[in-house]
Amino acid sequence: MALNADHIYKAFDPSRLDGPLQQDLYVDLSAVRGDIDAGGVTTQIDKRISTSSGQTCQFITGYMGSGKSTELQRLKSKLADSGHRNGRIFPVFLGMDDDLNPNDVDLPDLLLAIVRQTASDLRGQLNIELKPNYFMDRITEFKETLLTDVKLEGLTWDMQLAKLAFTMKSSETPRHMVRKALEPRVGSLIQAVNDIFDQAREQLRKKGLSGLAILVDNGDKLVRRDVSPAETFPGEHLFLGRSTELQALDAHFVYTIPLALAHSIKTRELVSRYGCDIQTVPLTKVWDISGKPYPDGVAKFKEIVEKRCHSADTRPEDLFKPGVLEEIIRLSAGQPRELCVFIRDAALRNMPITQTTVEHGKRQAQLPFGYWMQRAHWEIVKQVRSGLQPISDDQNARTLGELIDSRVILHYRNGDNWMAVSPLVGEVPAGV
Repeated sequence: MALNADHIYKAFDPSRLDGPLQQDLYVDLSAVRGDIDAGGVTTQIDKRISTSSGQTCQFITGYMGSGKSTELQRLKSKLADSGHRNGRIFPVFLGMDDDLNPNDVDLPDLLLAIVRQTASDLRGQLNIELKPNYFMDRITEFKETLLTDVKLEGLTWDMQLAKLAFTMKSSETPRHMVRKALEPRVGSLIQAVNDIFDQAREQLRKKGLSGLAILVDNGDKLVRRDVSPAETFPGEHLFLGRSTELQALDAHFVYTIPLALAHSIKTRELVSRYGCDIQTVPLTKVWDISGKPYPDGVAKFKEIVEKRCHSADTRPEDLFKPGVLEEIIRLSAGQPRELCVFIRDAALRNMPITQTTVEHGKRQAQLPFGYWMQRAHWEIVKQVRSGLQPISDDQNARTLGELIDSRVILHYRNGDNWMAVSPLVGEVPAGV
């Protein structure tokens, strides 16, 4: 069968699966991720929303590329389904990095992004128009404060907010000027956001929907804010420092949060303040703790490849030389994004994909680790490769956290909790 490079490249796009792609390409990995319930974190979060007597605020974490965004899209579909146990709930999906700068996010700019996306989705999907009296006044104020020449005439109010948000995202000065204007009256801002939510629910009930949920993705991309010296972990300022305000928002909320924060000393404080466990999208178990292939996990990753090959009108046996797919699955270490990225990059070099191509891709992937890893990092890598499980202490906590964040050390929770070194990390340098 002829191989079409354009079709293969498109089929292995590592972006989140949404819309029709959920039906065509999604593979349920919960059984090989170590989840208790079928459907994994999606099922757990939906249960809490469905059984709660009030609004909820929940968190998802996991390695980048583990499938968090895809699971949020599944939750979005489940909430909007006519067969939902509490009736259809309207889901608003916001990519935090769409309107915001992940290097510097604070509550006022997040609230503006939430309001903008809510108004836009309601108009676009259900033809619902909200009355934004408070926010129209603020838009005029922001424009005057920023002395911007951005043209807002003729735009809907949420598009006006989007234009101003772009200005704030791309430049530190206007971002801080808007915050300075809003921070003294953040209570009024939260009330205005809740008024928008009240309007939305009233209009949604008229259309047969029972509630509103805001799904905020890409919060795992937040970095530690240098402007907040008290912040030790990325996202700590927003999710802990502003927890009172976040919990005052009158809608169901689900946020993705940085793995470093979710695995930090602050975990119990997060759980205590918000009254819910942090849901983790674990890595898929494609090997066991001894490094041997785990057949069930390998089979699931082959299913991912088969579905994507089918969408490209080809077959795995045509795209891969014998034994090559198994090696790529091993190198992916149970990360769906890494699987897709590796296959797509290899297909660009030559097709069918050979062992030589895979070895070249592996060497290329190893280069960045050698550039930044220091002796302390390699010492922990050496320990893990020898079969030891590192224990965090005052001396190694930061170094171990950097290894986990950068996916040098991979944390599995399939059966037992255990750590392994990514197979994309090169050999320990001599002398370590």
